[in-house]
Order: sequence, then structure tokens, then C-alpha cells
Amino acid sequence: MVETIDWDTFYNRFKEQGKENYFSRDALEALFDFMNFIDPDYILDVDELCEDFCEDPIKDNNLVELLEKTHVVWHDNKKVLYQSFPLDGDGFK
Repeated sequence: MVETIDWDTFYNRFKEQGKENYFSRDALEALFDFMNFIDPDYILDVDELCEDFCEDPIKDNNLVELLEKTHVVWHDNKKVLYQSFPLDGDGFK
């Protein structure tokens, strides 16, 4: 059985595990949208998402480097949310 997760449930699962501030609100919303797009049947695992994605300040040209090496989920002019492992030849982990 697959559970459909809406934004409130997604956020509350992070909150229940004390990780509601692990990502900024904008990055967490982008991650929710990204996961729904990539795999609508994804079974939410907060720990896995916190291990697989990073949010860091944008420094110099690191955004360009990240775009070449991994999935960049979201960015603004200050921060970037990206997959914390490099892409293989197919563009997946």
C-alpha cells in the first residue's frame, strides 16, 4: 500500500524527527516537489533524504560545478540544494 503524502504530512514527518530545520523552508518545499516529480510512489524516509541531499551557501562557481556533477534541486542567490552524490552515466545514483 502506498501512502500519498501532501506537503503538510511531509513537513510534519521532518518535524516529528526533529529535522524541520535541517533544510530551509524554500529548500524543503523544493525537495517535496522534486521527490513527487522523480518518484510519485517514493516511500518517505526523512533520514535518507537528509543523507542524500545537502543545502549549502553558493560560493564563487560551485553552482556550475554542482550542475555538472549532480542534481541541483533548487537554488536562489544565496543557497543551493543538491544531491550529495555524483551522477553516474545515466544521471542516477
